[in-house]
Amino acid sequence: MDRVVEELDLEFAHFRCCGDEDLYPLGCPACGRLMVFCYECETLYDNLSDLGHHGTTVNHSDTNAPAFSCPQCKQAFKYFFMRDGLYKVPMTQWVEAGYGHLLAKGVWDIPTKS
Repeated sequence: MDRVVEELDLEFAHFRCCGDEDLYPLGCPACGRLMVFCYECETLYDNLSDLGHHGTTVNHSDTNAPAFSCPQCKQAFKYFFMRDGLYKVPMTQWVEAGYGHLLAKGVWDIPTKS
């Protein structure tokens, strides 16, 4: 079984939101969209091709409502998704989606094309 992308697998230099970034890589279970959530300041990197884009509204306080919805398919994400370890993404899916460059050096050996 393929291991999942965890916080320490990410190259933190790519993610600049609060200066004390605590990152949770995740994927939408409905459409597969990959994202990163900073649980220190509750910033959602909802477009990994444009890390400056943070357009998705995040619910910061209502535990009875979803934390946010996928910007692509509108799938609701449970408020306590991190506590429950939900929406983790396999490493191969992350790399095949074109986001291997967001991983820390040495985490994944990206094969060179011949």
